[in-house]
Amino acid sequence: MGFRVIIFGFLVSIVLISTTCFFILDTNRQVLKLLLEREAHFDTITTSAAEISSYSKRAEGHLFLYLALHRKADGDKFPKRIQSLQEHIEILSQVVKDVDSKEILRQIKNKASGILPIGSALIESHDKMMQSAGYFEMEEYREVIFDLHDRFSSIRRLGVSMVKHEVHLENDSKAKIIDSSERMEFYLIIMISVTSFVSLFFGFWIVKIIRSLHI
Repeated sequence: MGFRVIIFGFLVSIVLISTTCFFILDTNRQVLKLLLEREAHFDTITTSAAEISSYSKRAEGHLFLYLALHRKADGDKFPKRIQSLQEHIEILSQVVKDVDSKEILRQIKNKASGILPIGSALIESHDKMMQSAGYFEMEEYREVIFDLHDRFSSIRRLGVSMVKHEVHLENDSKAKIIDSSERMEFYLIIMISVTSFVSLFFGFWIVKIIRSLHI
């Protein structure tokens, strides 16, 4: 085997090993970046979905407390909680990508769209009745109250459903990334083993040739 061929093969094997090492580093960097992006995306969606459920419950509580106990603070907080709820719906509108999550979000929007006008009209009716009669008869607004309760309950349920669905998507995504990384690791081990063997082979011949030159 020609000395030049051996030297060339040895250098090529070194280049292959170096390239493989750089590829491993770059792959690890990309996987880490992907995981961080997925985590940030996941946190944004689950946080806003959880907040939607929370603000739905709080808005309902303030509204019905106002109707029952007539505390002005509760009446003032109701539209503020609805505003916060809508803000988190808007956040989800910008970040949700999954088809099923989009459908859940569509249902949340549908249920939330009428809450503020219906609730505000109910508060106005409450205030007028309190001024004229000195009390508020909730039974007269039974259907409206039950409609609002159904909307609030649905929003809470849908918020929880979105969190569960996104958790499932996140776990599935991580499982796929781990599986892909394990396959890549297997191929890289084979590649490193082959290039290392080739390097040792050519290195052995180089040493053998150098020794023969000293004889």
